[in-house]
Amino acid sequence: MTNRIEALTRALPLTPPAGCVRLAHTADNHLRLSAGGSTDRGADFKDAFLDVVTKSHERGCHTLISAGDLVDRVELSARVAQDLLAVLKRAEDLGLRTFTVQGNHDMAATNPWPKVLGSHLSRVTALDGLTVDFSPVAGLPPMRITGWSFCNPDSMRQQLSGLRLAKSSDVLIWHGPVAELANFQGDHVNLADFEDLGTAAVLLGDIHKTAYVEVKGSGVLGYP
Repeated sequence: MTNRIEALTRALPLTPPAGCVRLAHTADNHLRLSAGGSTDRGADFKDAFLDVVTKSHERGCHTLISAGDLVDRVELSARVAQDLLAVLKRAEDLGLRTFTVQGNHDMAATNPWPKVLGSHLSRVTALDGLTVDFSPVAGLPPMRITGWSFCNPDSMRQQLSGLRLAKSSDVLIWHGPVAELANFQGDHVNLADFEDLGTAAVLLGDIHKTAYVEVKGSGVLGYP
């Protein structure tokens, strides 16, 4: 199934046809000051994130989904805050509405980046157990998005059970590993836990690996 989805993605027209909504999916952008001891490599992370935003706009995306770990550390330095603000402002300037969740690297109990930067951004929504209705394209029905931050498998399964009963969202965003797609060991949720949610897509972050599959009753599930 993964190959079929990837083939369909490659065959997409440059811009979506009228009446269609196109979402850009990214995650684990990990903005930082340096990498491997090099400040140049740190700057590469910002440039890569900006490139995602630019290409999303060029491909006619209406919305940017960033599924967690936008920054690499919960201790948000002034420089990293400036870099993140520059990226998200760029998305706003291009007309992209951004939805995100906090991941295990950037989930701060006090002064998380959404609180620090929130007053500077009007089209960025950090979801943490929230469901939001919005209209990405004028004239089309509203879309409903639910987002959950990083959590342990038991908590995730409880939240999925509630969403399954409600069948109330078109898109679910979460930051965390799914056992069948992760390349590391541990207690993870499974693909079967995501079945029959009534969603069109489950967009994830965390495992630093591109993988999309189809899940019964929940549409496409995957990592960017």
